[in-house]
Amino acid sequence: MALVLNNSPQGENRTAAIYSEGTLEWDLKHKRLPPPGIRVQRQDAHFGIRQKPKDLWRKAKGALITSRKELQIGPQFHYSKLGTGEIRILSVQPGKDDEPLKATLFKRKLEDVRNGYEALSYTWGNPKEKPLDKIMIRDLDAALPQAVSMKTVVQAAVFKGWGAPFYIRSNLNRALMRLRKMTDSPINIWVDAICIDQSESGHREKEEQLTMMAQIYNYASHVCIWLGDGIAHADGAFGLVRDIMNFKKFDTKVKSSETKENWIQLIEVMKAPWFSRRWIIQEVALSKSASLHCADQVVHWDDFADAVSLLLEKIHVLRTRFDEEIFEDVETTSASILIQCLDNICHKSYTGDVLAKLLDLETLVSTLLGFQATSPRDTIYSVLSLANDPPGEDEPWTEIHSEQLESNWRNDHEMPLSQDQLRELKRKIALKPNYAISTRDVFIAFVTRSICKSKSLDIICRHWAPNVTDDEFSEKVPMPSWISNIYNAPFGGPNSSKGRQNGDNFVAYLPHDRRKRYRACGSYLADDFSMALDPFLQSAEGPSLRKSMNRNRAHSLRTQFPLQSFPSPRPITVLSPVENCSPLIEPFPDLQISTANSLSTPPSPTAVEASSLSETKRVGVAPAVTVSDPAGGTTGISPALKVEIPRSPRVSISGNIKSRQSSIRVVSSDVERKYQLSGVIKAGGIVLGKIKYQSDVMRGGIIPGEWVTRLGWRAGEKQNKVPDTLWRLLVADRAAGGGKPPSWYQRACLHGLVDPRVSDNEGNIHSVTPPNRKISEMTTEYFHRVEAVVWNRRLFEAEANVSRLSNVQVLTPETKQAMIIFRKDIRLGSASGPKSLFGLASKEAEDGDLVCILFGCTVPVILRLIEDLGLYKLIGEAYVHGVMDGEAMISSEVVDAMKVDFQIC
Repeated sequence: MALVLNNSPQGENRTAAIYSEGTLEWDLKHKRLPPPGIRVQRQDAHFGIRQKPKDLWRKAKGALITSRKELQIGPQFHYSKLGTGEIRILSVQPGKDDEPLKATLFKRKLEDVRNGYEALSYTWGNPKEKPLDKIMIRDLDAALPQAVSMKTVVQAAVFKGWGAPFYIRSNLNRALMRLRKMTDSPINIWVDAICIDQSESGHREKEEQLTMMAQIYNYASHVCIWLGDGIAHADGAFGLVRDIMNFKKFDTKVKSSETKENWIQLIEVMKAPWFSRRWIIQEVALSKSASLHCADQVVHWDDFADAVSLLLEKIHVLRTRFDEEIFEDVETTSASILIQCLDNICHKSYTGDVLAKLLDLETLVSTLLGFQATSPRDTIYSVLSLANDPPGEDEPWTEIHSEQLESNWRNDHEMPLSQDQLRELKRKIALKPNYAISTRDVFIAFVTRSICKSKSLDIICRHWAPNVTDDEFSEKVPMPSWISNIYNAPFGGPNSSKGRQNGDNFVAYLPHDRRKRYRACGSYLADDFSMALDPFLQSAEGPSLRKSMNRNRAHSLRTQFPLQSFPSPRPITVLSPVENCSPLIEPFPDLQISTANSLSTPPSPTAVEASSLSETKRVGVAPAVTVSDPAGGTTGISPALKVEIPRSPRVSISGNIKSRQSSIRVVSSDVERKYQLSGVIKAGGIVLGKIKYQSDVMRGGIIPGEWVTRLGWRAGEKQNKVPDTLWRLLVADRAAGGGKPPSWYQRACLHGLVDPRVSDNEGNIHSVTPPNRKISEMTTEYFHRVEAVVWNRRLFEAEANVSRLSNVQVLTPETKQAMIIFRKDIRLGSASGPKSLFGLASKEAEDGDLVCILFGCTVPVILRLIEDLGLYKLIGEAYVHGVMDGEAMISSEVVDAMKVDFQIC
């Protein structure tokens, strides 16, 4: 017998199976796994003799396996527990198309199987699709029931049955069918949907395996990328990829009209769903070697990546030659973005080993915008392994949340929090994969960590956060205004309509880029950044002031403070009063800043409103994760929140919660809170002015003629020069690459102002010129930059807060001279009248909003004061002409006198 029973039980009624040396099972469990064969080679630049991929694979496998052994038949498929550092590997048996899939599952130490297996990268498909396709699997490490007799085992071996059925979705079924077809020998492969226990009881295993994903894909000898078999004419696209690796043929393919359909087919392949999934970034970025599979076609990843790069180099030629819509948005496809950014993510050796990771976590999250994840938390978790500053468990930034965590604990437990308990609470928010933490708290933790590490507030101006819904409440999750939605990005979010949606960000995205776009804050950093206590996370048993704020201000908050596009369910949007405001800070006579000691008390809310607020804090999230098949996340790790409410005479289920939750089981009173972290940041800064006029939203990049005049241009007059305020403001005083604008921009602007193809008879500037209305190349380039800046924004004029400068005690001649220069530089103000600031703001800006500079933020921001709450809402970033390079930060004396401690929610 090759299969024997181990009498030392693994569980109460189970015994481990041990396989005799010399069997294939023993080899899989103990011997070094042979490196998989080559699926496809890179194309020879000179097109020498090429073998078919299938022949290469069989030749390599044949050299490694000289004889085939019959697998013994063990017990039914059953997951066994993984040890530390272990993974499972699926050994798929060869077979023909009409034969069912059969495989063996075994576990090994990851370090012991390096380069001995392949990994599969694919999309899970529609989460609503039921897994109906069957693969027969047995786990070599599964425990046997102690009641199993040797006779039963022998009978099973003779019968040659194959484990238990394991049901998978059609896309994975087709991928495994295709991969096994390429060989006559078993293939050892790692597949997340099978090799990770995806059941509810396996949620801890999923989180542990998630931390190993980088090693799993980097230790694999090869990554097989399965695009699916639903892309028409993939053979033409892959044939073009192989052909244009020879540059002589590439030139011909670009110029020949006969290749039009092949280029279109390549672009269609680039739009396959796989390219839009966020998890695939690490899977291909960390792979040693990869191949792209589509139906029966296969091509080396390097060849495909080079082909896409060549396509992007010649896209303007192809657009001119082939007048087809599909060529218009190639640069914004996820495939183009992925291939262009891979070289910037990590540096690899010739053999594919990762030598260095090049980007920090903030940059990765902020720039990889075109990639989706089913669970919003995976926006961050999916790139942790790619960051050169991966989060640790005891990082200093978590300290800024200590006060809120301690307050939560006191309110929930009515007892002090020990240092060990506080340390454990801080570890839970440390950005390690944890699907029991609410998405809101994960996002807050990411932003606050980024600020603490970089001493920069730029992250609050970047548009990176996906839409978040709470499945249990079926409502939008309330987000602080300083977490900006991805749909505010230049080209919107995933599944946005084609083309530009908004203007380019003013803040720079690459922190290592030495060409810093702006430095409005001068040398001031976010050194005083901290978190304020969030009153809406406090319980009814808290201090009387916070109790009053919780209940009495709820109605005012809901009616006056809607946050961006996020409808506010209970708990209401995070707010906090301004504390310790200096009387020197009033920028305008009519601007009143409330303090914590001068809060007015509006009428009491209804009983329903009051009870809802007290109930909200008791809604928790059980630390449990259920199976949720993502629409494409190849890890398949997606939690389902459980709302667990202690049964208490004073707690009832809010009317906002669906009735299905009334049957939720009773849990202990120390259930984890739904929201733990404060959504109120405290940051210092100065007020530049107050918006008094603003234009309509410049949709389609059309600049109103009224504002062209307001910025200094006089239509009809003979002018040979454009005012700096006009031509510089329209391009935000920067070239497309982030550097200073060239001097010829002014002349290009002048040409556009007098050209009827750009400026109409009402003086409106049309930055987007139809292709059939050709203007000079340089003028076109200038107005392309204008389009990228003004799209979907507003022009504004703000009353500058310069009167206070006269009251500042000047200590040095240098400061006095700097003040004189700054005051003169503010445009269109008279000697005695109010000075004006001109700029660009988001479409949400309104009259009365404040134009501010925050310490540590390289661009100005627009804040809106909620007067009866003493809080500020972030409207967005802004360009303000004349202050973008630190001109307003005149001296420490002036800044200290003008400083405001903003509390932004």
